[in-house]
Amino acid sequence: MPTRGDRFISSLADGRNVWLDGAKVKDLSEHAAFQGTLGTIKRLFNQLDDPALRDNVGFAPPGREAYAHSSFLVPYTAEDLSRRSRAFSYWADETHGMMSRLSDYGRSMITGWYAARKQLSQLDPDFEAKITAYYTDAR
Repeated sequence: MPTRGDRFISSLADGRNVWLDGAKVKDLSEHAAFQGTLGTIKRLFNQLDDPALRDNVGFAPPGREAYAHSSFLVPYTAEDLSRRSRAFSYWADETHGMMSRLSDYGRSMITGWYAARKQLSQLDPDFEAKITAYYTDAR
């Protein structure tokens, strides 16, 4: 069974156009220039499925067996905020700070919109349903 990291790397074969030094990259997952970065991302994603590591970076969402990254944890308590911070720090430490924004920026934005979905629905009545579906899928 493919790992979470393998599934991510496979998802890159979606027809995207990537160019490097004036040449189109035919297979992002096989190109030498991307091996280090993709190997690191694969290792980080696989931590979410490793019982020895997953609590460092993730949480089990209600009703789901698979862990999600703590960037998707809506913080309701100081401990929730600490858990998110520890997860960001852990991945930053794992990458020596080179990929510190990997887990926090986009995912936290989605989580913030999800957390504020009721208020934002005052501007768009369909927002709550749309962001809930997007957040659940992304998580």
